[in-house]
Amino acid sequence: MKIAILHPSYDQSNAPFKDFDPACVPDFYLPGHDYTNFQIHKTTAVRQVAEIARMKFDVVINLCDGAWEEDRPGIEVVQALERLGVAFTGAGSAFYDPSREAMKMACHSAGVKFPAYVVATTDDEAASAFDRLRAPLIVKHPHGYSSVGLTRASRVTTVEDLRREAARTIDSYGAALIEEFIEGREFTALVTEPRDDSEEAWALQPVEFGFPPGESFKHFDLKWKSFEELETRRIVDDGPLAIRLQQAAILTFVALGGSGYGRCDLRMDAAGDIFVLEINPNCGVFYPEGQHGSADLCLANDPAGHRGFLEHLLACAIRRRDRARKPWALQFIRDRGFGLFATRALRAGDLVEQYEGRPHVLVSRRHVERHWHGLRRQWFESYAWPITTGLHIAWSDDADDWRPINHSCDPNTWLEGLDLVARCDIAAGEELTIEYATFCGPAMAPFECRCGAPDCRRVILGSDHLLPGIRVQYGDHVSEFVRTAWHQTSPDWRPACEIFLNDLGLGVMARRAWRASEIVSPLQWTRRQSSPGRWTLQLGEHEHAEPRPFELRYVNHSCAPNVHFDVDEGVVRALRDIAPGDELRAFYPATEWSVTERFICRCNGAQCLGVIGGAAHLPPDTLARYPLSGFIRQKLK
Repeated sequence: MKIAILHPSYDQSNAPFKDFDPACVPDFYLPGHDYTNFQIHKTTAVRQVAEIARMKFDVVINLCDGAWEEDRPGIEVVQALERLGVAFTGAGSAFYDPSREAMKMACHSAGVKFPAYVVATTDDEAASAFDRLRAPLIVKHPHGYSSVGLTRASRVTTVEDLRREAARTIDSYGAALIEEFIEGREFTALVTEPRDDSEEAWALQPVEFGFPPGESFKHFDLKWKSFEELETRRIVDDGPLAIRLQQAAILTFVALGGSGYGRCDLRMDAAGDIFVLEINPNCGVFYPEGQHGSADLCLANDPAGHRGFLEHLLACAIRRRDRARKPWALQFIRDRGFGLFATRALRAGDLVEQYEGRPHVLVSRRHVERHWHGLRRQWFESYAWPITTGLHIAWSDDADDWRPINHSCDPNTWLEGLDLVARCDIAAGEELTIEYATFCGPAMAPFECRCGAPDCRRVILGSDHLLPGIRVQYGDHVSEFVRTAWHQTSPDWRPACEIFLNDLGLGVMARRAWRASEIVSPLQWTRRQSSPGRWTLQLGEHEHAEPRPFELRYVNHSCAPNVHFDVDEGVVRALRDIAPGDELRAFYPATEWSVTERFICRCNGAQCLGVIGGAAHLPPDTLARYPLSGFIRQKLK
């Protein structure tokens, strides 16, 4: 393979260990590939990574491990590699630099012991640690790395020593992490991603460190200047202990959502309890023989060795890259907006977008109704979808996370649990679509559909998930909200009226019977506007609004109407008996003084008035045959 190796350059760095950190040589441990080494600088890291990505390496070995406050390249390298879709070894950005408190919470959640601790930012907070913790204590960098800030004096047994060390640490780093010092044996375990789906993670052979006389922990000088004084030995005489150490490392790695690899430092007290001190993602590894670091010592004592470990990392890098690759691309189509389009051929059942096990933005309907206005309220009706009647999944604040998949009445994707999968074979370049009725609910803003499917419903409503055809067509490939709604509704449910296609375009057909004067539907309104629109009814001299429910906008005109928009009472009322299958029609001049565009009526009734322009253009004796709105009656006086 063609492999790039990214080294953190010390040329522009003042790191305290720059003179002690030897260059890593992963290519030494796995010969036979085409390697190119690059020195990455903090100030130019992103540009360098972009240039390297254009060179089309099969995989990148990322050795950059700078902390967030360092002048060495670190997480910006990882973020650039992820953004550019490059296969790379080591931690992903989410795992690259967890806080010490995140580590401790992860340990606690996984049932792994860790030292009791206090974070102090003042002298008084530091002194109070002596009352809250059991001495001896150790004072550390609050977000430590490479033993920076640790000296032999960091282990303290008196409150005076604690105040001194805490003051030094707070002065240098803004805070101090004060932990109970675990007296006992110290170990290191190297943990990495699983070899296959049968395991959560892979922990290699742990090693134990023996400290020289007068030393009890790895402070900066011992780690970097006198590392050879530490005695290590393979744990071969106590297999159960090795398993316990490996398991603690695995649980910590998994609980933190680990990726790449990390070195886990552990201690065992006199009672035999194992404590995780920290996990160090992207730890130093692949040092030259004779200059091995802690992770190298684990590899040197494991059957896989450096070669097997590096082969595993390369395979993980490619696997992770391939899993992260989206089989779609975002495109903007003039007059239509954004959509998702397949970038490669997909077979039925292939994963299109994973939503299982991913974060979602949740919002309650009550919160939206109380606090959201304007654009966010409009977006809620267009883009949020329900998981219960009162709880919805909304959009991310990061627009890069948006997935604007469009509706189709005959889509090529559908839900498998929360995941989006191919419903049928999909060709490269084909737009990806989904049936909104399989996951949307009543809060969805209705819209006209132009998908072109033979069975296109023309207008998509928030109640469509209850249609019998949706149940038959999609079965289990619906959201939990829709499935619950089905359990609560008859399989034969039909709306009282529905939109259909007639000679005039779209109209509204009755699906049940009404007697004369019965209420057909309650009448609500969108926001009032001063001028008329295509779908508005007139409520006052300069007051117009669209009727709701949405389907009422498609009620066509007739000079012999069977319904009346009673805007004063807020209902649609039957003017005569209506049978299932009848089209609902209203007399437009009953609410409109003057329509924006006159039209020729095609009701073909005996009393057809021909051209319709509004009440202003009709004689009073003609209008007297119809129920009129209060506004029209007032205008006629």
